[in-house]
Amino acid sequence: MPARFVHLVTIPAPTRRGYSLIETTISVLIVSLVLVSVLQLLGASAKAGHVRLHDRKGQRLAESLMSEILQHAYEEPKDTSTPGTPEPGEATGTRKEFDDIDDFHLWVRTPPQDPHGVPIADAAGWTREAHVKWIQPADLTAIGSDTGLKEVRVIVTSPGGAHTNLTALRSSAGPSEWATSEWTYTSRACIELQPTENPASRISTGIELLNDPRANLLVNGDLESGLEPWGFGAGVCTLEVLADDPHGGLGYLRSTNRLYTYSGPRLEITDRVDDGTTYEVAFWARMVSSAAPISMRIKYDYGVFQSYDHQVGPTIGADWTPVSFTFTAQHGFPHRTYFHVETGSGTAAFDVDDLTVYETQ
Repeated sequence: MPARFVHLVTIPAPTRRGYSLIETTISVLIVSLVLVSVLQLLGASAKAGHVRLHDRKGQRLAESLMSEILQHAYEEPKDTSTPGTPEPGEATGTRKEFDDIDDFHLWVRTPPQDPHGVPIADAAGWTREAHVKWIQPADLTAIGSDTGLKEVRVIVTSPGGAHTNLTALRSSAGPSEWATSEWTYTSRACIELQPTENPASRISTGIELLNDPRANLLVNGDLESGLEPWGFGAGVCTLEVLADDPHGGLGYLRSTNRLYTYSGPRLEITDRVDDGTTYEVAFWARMVSSAAPISMRIKYDYGVFQSYDHQVGPTIGADWTPVSFTFTAQHGFPHRTYFHVETGSGTAAFDVDDLTVYETQ
């Protein structure tokens, strides 16, 4: 058997080469640079967040004091004063004793306080101050005498020295200085549109607002729902709701063919008035042809007899005129109580609209 020879070939293993010292050093350097950049970004982000937090806190402190200042009167209610001269006792007391914006001039507190003098929580190290001065309306520069316009400035300083400034203007003729009435409010919003020169093309509509603090005791007093429940009593007349020229809304009530001075619209209010309570009556009226005094009558029907509260108002003409009365229900408990609109004399036709009866308080 012939001999066989086997050739063995040896393949050398690949040489494994490690990292050199230079490569290791470069890698560590790159990682260090990236780490430093990340840490710088994190630090800047944290600082920016801290600054924003302080900015919001400073803004909040400034707005709260400014809101408080602007709720006060333009000047001392008792007498004339100059900015920075509080009344005796105000300078050493708390802000609850302030009654005009001048009392806040040069008011400084560290830390900030509430109106009762109690330090505000989490405001340690903060300072809040106010400055009030007269200014020129034309260019808003300071002036030494009252021009009817004042600048109010609130400055808040953080513990780190950052300042937040808030400025407002206050006028002596602003809404806050207007004389107000206890019963001044808006109960209805109306809109009128006249697309041509012809008055007959005028369109009028309105809506009752929800902020009326009192309830109108007269049902359908604005005549927006037709004639019901209005009617007439012993004084016969013709009643109709027209829409050509209302005082407000879509309709008004016209009384014609009146036989007596007490002929006119009537509405029962038996369950709506209380004995001894005072009520305010208000409505708009106009005469159709000749001028005459408009009047109001409250009728108390006890069955076997009647009692009246009759009041004559102003003489009115062809233009819508506001009319108002007051009455106090002091007639015990009648079977029926009625509200009438009439004239003080004559039987001329007249119009009424937006009739209201409110309880006084």
